[in-house]
Amino acid sequence: MLCRALIVSKGVNSIFAAMNQPVRLEANTGNRIFYFTVDKLTENEVSIMMYNASYTFIRTGASWTNHVLNKFIMAQHLINEVVAVAQKAQ
Repeated sequence: MLCRALIVSKGVNSIFAAMNQPVRLEANTGNRIFYFTVDKLTENEVSIMMYNASYTFIRTGASWTNHVLNKFIMAQHLINEVVAVAQKAQ
């Protein structure tokens, strides 16, 4: 599946814009666009808020997986896209 990522806010050099408001990012998985904000981004952990639901992803080797305490489980192709967008926006 072809995935591409776009940053909604133009000219953003950081995850957080002026006035400490999180930048809204988007993950595009071909026929759907998912909007989210990044709460935490480290080398081994990414936490986001997507449609009023919190998600945390943990690096396991070379891939990223859902944290065991996530209320909802995100599909692997969407995790890959979200993490790629978050890292690019950093």
